[in-house]
Amino acid sequence: MCSAHNINLVSRNFERTVYQLSSGDNFLKTQTSTMKYWKEAATVILAARFRNPGSICHPAPSAASRKPTEQEHSTTTGLVNACFDYKVLMLQRTHHSSFFAGAQVFPGGGIDEADYSPKWMELFAEVGIRIPQDFGPMVSKQHERPPMIAADRGSPVPSDIAFRICAIRETFEESGVLLLKQFSHCHPATDSMPSVQQNNSSSTPDISVETSKEWRHRVHNNAAEFLEMCRELRSLPDVWSLAEWSDWLTPSDMRRKRYDTMFYLCCMDTQPSALHDDKETIQLQWVTPSQSLAQYSEGEFFLPPPQVYEFQRLCRFPKLSALFNFSQQRALLGCQRYLPVRMNCSNGVITTLPGDHLYPDPLILQTIQDELIPQIEGTIEENTDTSKPLHRQMFALSTVPMCQAMCSFTLPYGHCAPLPYQECVDLHSQSSKL
Repeated sequence: MCSAHNINLVSRNFERTVYQLSSGDNFLKTQTSTMKYWKEAATVILAARFRNPGSICHPAPSAASRKPTEQEHSTTTGLVNACFDYKVLMLQRTHHSSFFAGAQVFPGGGIDEADYSPKWMELFAEVGIRIPQDFGPMVSKQHERPPMIAADRGSPVPSDIAFRICAIRETFEESGVLLLKQFSHCHPATDSMPSVQQNNSSSTPDISVETSKEWRHRVHNNAAEFLEMCRELRSLPDVWSLAEWSDWLTPSDMRRKRYDTMFYLCCMDTQPSALHDDKETIQLQWVTPSQSLAQYSEGEFFLPPPQVYEFQRLCRFPKLSALFNFSQQRALLGCQRYLPVRMNCSNGVITTLPGDHLYPDPLILQTIQDELIPQIEGTIEENTDTSKPLHRQMFALSTVPMCQAMCSFTLPYGHCAPLPYQECVDLHSQSSKL
């Protein structure tokens, strides 16, 4: 922890304290406002290419190579033969976890004061980065920013960088995957855009299994050790390899524990060595997006709703190059925070997302009680009027899968809608027949 720089990182019940840096280099309380309680976090959707995709060929949505402004959100037609040429890293939480126990999740975790330490700017200065603008477009977006990114933390480290540092640190701690770039390979003028992480090239520091294990233990016990590791390895967190993807805030009715989480996408040229930590996670798996959804449908494991939604989105991109190109363009357009609002129906739950015709007005949203899930008349199907805007996840009590997402309109900020769930599962079932 950086006790000398007591940065406010957690929004507390009924009160949020915002800090600014004074001339005396102390953080002073300047503003108090009413907010609900949640913690802040970052996670990485780590998509790694593998070299023998022939066994998982699928008919692939033609929308996979579209640009952000050329989206098709309806049922995909005109399918062409293609293969998923990448897999995504998933970790299973321990059954004793206080949040989504036993679930399969992307690597990530809570932001720490150490992620905002001014010492990071001293380290970045080694390669010529001295002010936020030197990081390029990732910190100079002109479009709407999620509140957690827009908030003034009073640190010289921009939030766009601090949350990427958090995501990279937690990924290393939980899986051993090291998303670093040596000083000698950092070129801010050309690194300003997200890039495919060349994890097997000379740009990534080479450390032994034992050294990695030791550092993971130290970082787990003290997040500030991650900076010390980078300094010793003369490397920087490869913040340029993480493209901003989405922002999910836990529904307000889940009052026991909530997170506002930034999701980043990292495309890796080859699949790195990875091993679960046996502390917060007990199993590690590399899966294609359709494979994960199919296994979830069959009850092999539990996927939290954001993971289901994001995998349905990834199913539009069977090629890593298409996914990378899309994410690189889209990341410059800003990001919208998703605060799901759940509504009980007679046969399940509808979780509405921004833009859905049932989604509450922002002013009404602020008055929703933490413990209250409103009841609406009729079934899920009776409340799914396709003539109106739909952006939701549906949890039917009597069917499998438990959760599936749908969106009937073009999403803002250049994002793509999730592919219809059954089409995602069909991609995997068809591969098993090849």
